[in-house]
Amino acid sequence: MTSFTKTKTEKITTSSGTFLCEVIELSGLLPTEKSLVGTRPTDDDYDRLIQNNTVVYVDGVRAVVFLKKAMTTLLDIEPGTKDYNYWRWVSRDLYSSQRGVVGGKEFTTEVGRRYTKGQIEFFRQVAKGKITNLEEARKVIDADTSFSQYFFYLNKLEQTHYFNMEVIGDLQSKLRKKAVLPEDREKMQSQLDAERLKWFEIWLEEWAVAEDKKAYAAAAHKEYTSAQTYSNNIYSNVLGILDRSARIPFGRWTASTAKKMGQFESQQHIYMQASKLYQETMPEEWDYINKLMTTCQDDNYTLLGTKTFSTITVNWNFPTYYHFDGRNNPRGVAVLTALTNENYTGEKFDGSYFVMPALGLAFDIRKGDFLVGDNQSLMHGQTLQTNKVDDADNIVFVFYAREGMTKLDTFENECCRKEFVQYAKANFADKYQKNSGGKFMGIFPEMWISDEWNEFKATRCPNASNTNYWYT
Repeated sequence: MTSFTKTKTEKITTSSGTFLCEVIELSGLLPTEKSLVGTRPTDDDYDRLIQNNTVVYVDGVRAVVFLKKAMTTLLDIEPGTKDYNYWRWVSRDLYSSQRGVVGGKEFTTEVGRRYTKGQIEFFRQVAKGKITNLEEARKVIDADTSFSQYFFYLNKLEQTHYFNMEVIGDLQSKLRKKAVLPEDREKMQSQLDAERLKWFEIWLEEWAVAEDKKAYAAAAHKEYTSAQTYSNNIYSNVLGILDRSARIPFGRWTASTAKKMGQFESQQHIYMQASKLYQETMPEEWDYINKLMTTCQDDNYTLLGTKTFSTITVNWNFPTYYHFDGRNNPRGVAVLTALTNENYTGEKFDGSYFVMPALGLAFDIRKGDFLVGDNQSLMHGQTLQTNKVDDADNIVFVFYAREGMTKLDTFENECCRKEFVQYAKANFADKYQKNSGGKFMGIFPEMWISDEWNEFKATRCPNASNTNYWYT
C-alpha cells in the first residue's frame, strides 16, 4: 500500500486565492494491473479519500494538485439559471455508445439488440470451417453468454419470421405510453429484450439443416450484423473541435457545440479560468502545452483561445470505469472540475470519487473543485455514484488537448475540405464508389492529392493543404 510521509503543508497562490494544502509525498507508483481497465473502481483501490486542498508529489515531482472551490466561475452558476441549464443540456445531449471501456467492458445497455460473445465466436469458427453441426455450435455459443459489442439489425429482423411481431409490437406500443410507471417500464423493456433475443435460436435450427452451413451463416451475418461496434450507452458529450478521422477527414465543431454556439462562446471565462489555474499549479506542464497549442492555426482549436485546451468532455451522473486517456497530447495533463445542484456536499449523492490507483488516492471532486494531473499515463476512474434524490446532477468536466489540433489547416480550410467531401459525394460516385452496395460518402483513395481536390481548392481555398487524415 501507499507509504505517506509525515504531515507537511504548502501554500499555493492562484488567481482564485491562496490555498493551504496538505503535501503527500510518494516514493514511486503502486503497481496497477491493466486488466482493471473497463472495471469499476471500488473503495478497496485507494488508501485515502482526499477531501481537502492537497498537493501530491511522486519522487519529488508534482503529480496532482487538488484545490477546493477554486473554479469560482462554476461556483457562481446556480441551478435553474440559463448557464446551469446550458451545461445540464450539454451533458445530456449525447447518450453515447462510442466511449469504449470508459463505459465499462461488460455490456449492459441495449441488450435486446446485442449478440452474445459466444454467438459472434460461432460465426467466426463457422467461417473457418471449424463448426459443422449443431452440437459443435452449441458448445461454442454456450461457452460465453455475456453480451458483445456487436448489434443485430432490428429493422431487418422485424421483416422476418424470426421476430414475433405480434408480441414485440404490443410491448413497443405499451412502452410508448408516457403514463407507464418506471418500474413497469423497466419490466416491459426486459420482456421486449428477451423476446428479441429469441430470434437467434430459431435461425440456428434452420442453419443446422442447411446444406451449405458455411454459406448460410455467412449470408445471415452479412444481412443482420452491424459492422459498427457499440459500447455501453452513457451520458458523455464532447465540446470543441474534433480533428480528422478516416470517416470524417476534416476538422469540425462537435454537434452539440454547433447547436448552441452562442452559449458555448458565452462560457469562455470558464475555459480561461481552468487554463489559468493549470498554469499557476503546474507551470512547467502548462508551458509545454501552451507553446505547442500556440502553433495551432486557429483559436477555435483551443477553446476559443485558451492556448491550452482543445476539448472538454462533459459527463452527467456517470462515473467512468477505469481507463487511460487515449487521444490526449502525450505530455499534456488534464483538468477536472464539476458542476452540481447540491447546496452542500453529500446532499444529493454520495460516491463518484475520482480514483488513481497508482497513487493509492481518491479525490472527492464537487462543485467548483479543481484537480489537475496526468490522466494520460495514470489509470483512473470513478467509484459508483449513489443518488439520494431523483434530481441529483453531477456534471463532470474534463479539459484536455487533443494531439491532432496542431496539424489542422485553418478552420476556414478545414470547412473547405468538408465542402469537397460533400461535392465528391454528389459528383464522383460513378468514378470512385468501390461497389454497387452501400452508399458513397464522398471519400475515395488519395483524394487529397487528386486532381479533383486540387481543382476544387484552386478557386475556393488555394492555401488548403494536401495532407490526408493522418496529416501526411
